[in-house]
Amino acid sequence: MSVLVAGAIVLWWLRPTEVTLGDHQYDVVTALYRVCNQRSADGLRAIEEMGPFDGSDEGAQAIHQIITLGRAGQWQDAAILCRQAMEDQVR
Repeated sequence: MSVLVAGAIVLWWLRPTEVTLGDHQYDVVTALYRVCNQRSADGLRAIEEMGPFDGSDEGAQAIHQIITLGRAGQWQDAAILCRQAMEDQVR
């Protein structure tokens, strides 16, 4: 029983944090979600050219992470991050 409690505590502690996106950042993440589902390297490059998406705020960091995953060909993981970031906006 204590193993289950310890496991639950670890999962709670490791849960992803919610991301707050600005209006423009939300639009970018929405476009990235489409690009990731299409697995489109050309679309990813087009979005990158709209940048820069670097910065210290959590929205910029999320976009950078999504783009990095897309560049690495990890489209499904990138799409999951997009979806999570969009869902975080309605909570």
